[in-house]
Amino acid sequence: TGGADAALGAAAGVAVTVISYSLTTVVLAWADARDTQLVLPFGLALYVAKFTVIGAVMVGVASTGWPGLIPMCLGIAAGVAVWTGVHIWWLTTVHARRARG
Repeated sequence: TGGADAALGAAAGVAVTVISYSLTTVVLAWADARDTQLVLPFGLALYVAKFTVIGAVMVGVASTGWPGLIPMCLGIAAGVAVWTGVHIWWLTTVHARRARG
């Protein structure tokens, strides 16, 4: 309903979430494969780095006055909610079945 800028903003927000969560998954899997004691320091360092970059990008986008900023924020929120919900579903159904049998 907000036009092309809103659609682009929402899509960019979802893309930010997908890239962020995928990067975390890959980095933590790599760290865990090397040594489980690397998971916490790599996870924390990645968290700080990702949110620093995301924050800087959001401030930069906000300073332009782009009308797609609010839809981008909503896209990020929707992406986080869906990704987290699917992860919870997977852990409680698919993974739980594998662990039992």
